[in-house]
Amino acid sequence: MDYLTDTDRVIFLAGGVGLVVGLAINAQELAFDQWLNQEWLGWDRAISRGVVSAIVWALILSALAFITILYEPAKPLSAISRSVTQLGIWIALVSPSATRAGLWLTDRIVKRIRPDSE
Repeated sequence: MDYLTDTDRVIFLAGGVGLVVGLAINAQELAFDQWLNQEWLGWDRAISRGVVSAIVWALILSALAFITILYEPAKPLSAISRSVTQLGIWIALVSPSATRAGLWLTDRIVKRIRPDSE
């Protein structure tokens, strides 16, 4: 007996993709911190950041799938699950690099405006 509908499966898939995305983003952020700052933050902080990131991304992508199902009922569920998966992969690949680039650019702008700031 199967208790889950196809809609439930799509939302759970989006949550699973969100968990993987959150863990991948956290791993990349830890690698950037290690590489750029030359320091290890510790296992406690690494695990807590990973858990929070995974939960947040799972909620975001599940909510996105739910809202898409709710407001586009004519769209096939397979297309929604494919879109959410592609978006998750895109976010996991681009987000940490874009964040670091934005921080670097902001730092450069602030140093140009206020050269005495460190």
